[in-house]
Amino acid sequence: MLELDNTNRETFCTCPRKYQYSHIMQLKSIKGSSALRFGTVWHAIMEGYYNTIVAEGWDHIKAMSVGLEMGKEAWNQATQQLEFWEDYRTFDNAAKLLLEYIDHYKDDKDNVKIIDTEKVFRLRMIPDASDEEKSLFLHLPIDIYFTGQLDLRFELNHSPWNMEHKTTSRYLSEQAKSLNRSAQFLGYTYASKELLDFKTQGCLVSFVHLSSRKNKEGEYGKLTTDFARIPQIYTERDLMSWRLHFFSVCEQILSCMKREYFPMNFDSCYRFGTCAYAGLCEQNCNDLKELNLEGYEVRPWDVLAGKENKLIEG
Repeated sequence: MLELDNTNRETFCTCPRKYQYSHIMQLKSIKGSSALRFGTVWHAIMEGYYNTIVAEGWDHIKAMSVGLEMGKEAWNQATQQLEFWEDYRTFDNAAKLLLEYIDHYKDDKDNVKIIDTEKVFRLRMIPDASDEEKSLFLHLPIDIYFTGQLDLRFELNHSPWNMEHKTTSRYLSEQAKSLNRSAQFLGYTYASKELLDFKTQGCLVSFVHLSSRKNKEGEYGKLTTDFARIPQIYTERDLMSWRLHFFSVCEQILSCMKREYFPMNFDSCYRFGTCAYAGLCEQNCNDLKELNLEGYEVRPWDVLAGKENKLIEG
């Protein structure tokens, strides 16, 4: 059996050896990313906020209180586990961002109906009898599952959407361009249509921008914030192309597993900064059991773990 979520799919596409380190060996650096921590905390805040809206109605004060409580718990958990280089992405600034978010989308009370939040899914992927899939992938030897998490399902002016929460320090105009044909949002749209009695229009990506620059004294100055919800709508052909891509990646992973060899992709080592696993690869150790793992620890992660009560299967 092979289960593949979007993070692991993207990791393998970036570098098969990185997939081996992070997913199969479950190695994670003891150094944390302040950007990833902030994103995790924002997701927790949004989950608590919108869960309260579902249960209590549009009581912003109570929803904000619950959201911040969940966000603080996520902050403390991440901070206790890892070492961080601190910057402007603090919990206090996440709280300020929430106030601005609520004010920016104050009309949601009249236009939005929240269906549910933070559902995880496990969808069995079976190659069908179409000409493309039949000739390419019917030979795949094991059961394959696509897993993931849907941040929010809601209706905007009576139209159904999935919403995904994203935090960024980049300009939102740049981020909007990066969404075009996103494999993550294509996959989530496909899974929604297959699993849910909720015929979504597509994926509405809710971006919150937070950034700050250092002054001459080396201190962070005024915060810059911005918000945008960017719709992603796909044709049936788009979704079928995503299926072919997903099966192709699974086939490559299975081939690497069979050969017990996951090659390095040298084009990815320093493309967007230093890869977190560059120190391992640069040891040039043929026997992975002899790797010096100083700075790393085994830390399993599964998008479905602990969320069985929120699981949708099909």
